[in-house]
Amino acid sequence: MAVYRRRPRIRIVWLTVALFTVVALFGGLGFLMSEDRFPGVVLNTARLDSHIKYLSSLSLEGRAVGTEGEISAVQYIRGVLDTIGFKTTVQTVPLQGVTLPAVNLSIGSDNLRRGQDFVITSEAENVNIVELKDERILYGGYCIKTDGNPEDYDSFCSTDVRGRVILCLVNDPFEGPLTYYGRWVYKVEELRRRGAAGVLLVHTTESAGYGWNVLQSPDGGENIRLMSKDGEEGLKIRAWVAQHIAERILKISIDRAFEEANRGGLCMQETDMILHVRLDITRRELYGLNVIGQLDGSAGNNEHVILTSHHDHLGAIERNGEKVIYPGALDNASGVGKLLELATYFAAMKSQARCCKRKLVVITPTAEEAVLLGSSYYADHPLLPLAQCAAVLNMDGMNVWGPTTDSVGIGSERSTLGDILARAAREEGQRVAPDPAPEQGLFFRSDQLPFARKGVPAMKITHGFSFTNHEQDIDEYLNATVWDYNRNVYHQPVDTYEYLHEQGDPYSGAEQEFKVGARVLFDLLVRGFSPKWMPGEPFARFRS
Repeated sequence: MAVYRRRPRIRIVWLTVALFTVVALFGGLGFLMSEDRFPGVVLNTARLDSHIKYLSSLSLEGRAVGTEGEISAVQYIRGVLDTIGFKTTVQTVPLQGVTLPAVNLSIGSDNLRRGQDFVITSEAENVNIVELKDERILYGGYCIKTDGNPEDYDSFCSTDVRGRVILCLVNDPFEGPLTYYGRWVYKVEELRRRGAAGVLLVHTTESAGYGWNVLQSPDGGENIRLMSKDGEEGLKIRAWVAQHIAERILKISIDRAFEEANRGGLCMQETDMILHVRLDITRRELYGLNVIGQLDGSAGNNEHVILTSHHDHLGAIERNGEKVIYPGALDNASGVGKLLELATYFAAMKSQARCCKRKLVVITPTAEEAVLLGSSYYADHPLLPLAQCAAVLNMDGMNVWGPTTDSVGIGSERSTLGDILARAAREEGQRVAPDPAPEQGLFFRSDQLPFARKGVPAMKITHGFSFTNHEQDIDEYLNATVWDYNRNVYHQPVDTYEYLHEQGDPYSGAEQEFKVGARVLFDLLVRGFSPKWMPGEPFARFRS
């Protein structure tokens, strides 16, 4: 009896162990096969190359807003998205184009040269001529008014600037990364709110983040802006002036001007320089086109993640009787190509029932080059409520200079998107490097910004700078590649498909960006991670 009773216990124990082993085994296999495990991804470089080749072809004439080139780009992008299973639509963005066929501007007794000394546009409504006579220029330093965030700073000191023309430095006096107060767009917005007649923004390469040639390229062409809201009064003149003109007005060196402004306590002050300006204005109404594609999620609600990359560029400009085309291959046919490949990847996963809990919304905005107009319009007129948008990822450009050991997320430190990026990079054998140029305020200069201003955690994924495919000093390599692009190719006619292939290794670095982006999107779409703004982040107050 004793032996008889022991044997069933042994069998039960072994059966229990076996059962748990099977459960554990199949549980493990279930994990390996579950939709929560990232399945890996390989970039189809041939297909990416074909996207870039078409979008940057001379037949599209630089994809300027409202042109046949933009329409062709939109049809191409929509065609790809339709084919892979996205539901697409085109959002029409009402815009106004302004050209100035005749410009005369003098400061003191000097007639200034358009393009060499200044570039200019006008926000004036319902008039064909803007004329300002005997306007004494006010100097406003950084033209900033804060209320303790990041600290108290007041350039205005209760000065009434209504009807005045103000000279402003670009940048800000605060320690750390550039704030939105440092962006030239803020200064325009602030002076517009205060009823100024115009602004003269002082250009230096260091404070603007790009050379004077970037401003020269589109000057004389059409300036694009959103249609004005009822009752909104724009600036009569909005101009950039070269450093030597600012020094002539201030009668001090630009370095000293920045030093004085950085010390604080610099209030709005009169200069003894008189401005005369006359602008002849031609306007037209036009429409930009935002391409929007949706890949439905399984949750059955409007929770979604937005992936953006603008499709427009500078178009073509008549210069000395010849048509000069700005193809915009790197900026931003390459970014759109990456967006299409990520969309293709997640559409394929959906067809295998591996994706997605949330909807994936891809947007290629119009008029990014005209200061984020397409993305701003969508943020004001979203197809899905932005309160139900978990995050926005933006891609602008592509690494064509080779693989790196690091990855960068512009704005990643502002939210827990930074944690998601860090894990994605780590799983691809990279580390996350900080913003390479915090003084330039890159977060405020691309299509993630309008969404952040609505409270949605957002970042721009881009490449690092620790390149591994070279034998020379890293600074020499950067100077010959990335910095050379910034100086001589960015917003120039030589940003071509051929330029990409003049680089020794145009797609291995792009594949790194693509894989990291795919992992971040996987965490958001499949694993359902919900990013949060970091404590104290100013954009958090806009989150519904």
